[in-house]
Amino acid sequence: MESTSFKLRIEHCVEWNYRPDAEFIKEATLDKFENADVEIVKGEKGALEVFVTLPGKEPILVWSKKTKGDKRVNAKNVFEVVDRISSVISKNL
Repeated sequence: MESTSFKLRIEHCVEWNYRPDAEFIKEATLDKFENADVEIVKGEKGALEVFVTLPGKEPILVWSKKTKGDKRVNAKNVFEVVDRISSVISKNL
């Protein structure tokens, strides 16, 4: 488990019920980064987007359903999201 401190904002579409996907991302992130401050917020219709904010930095979009097509987050691809978070953190510290 890594101890890097950062904020993670997950925006999800309420209408299309992406809340479970957002919760899945949150759980997988906290499994790897115990010090992450994770918030899940209502997003635009069809949105499922993940932003990382490091101390003193602007938010960085690390994953978006819009760029992945209609791909839902599941046990097989949630690690892709967490790997993208990890990559952004290591490049911006």
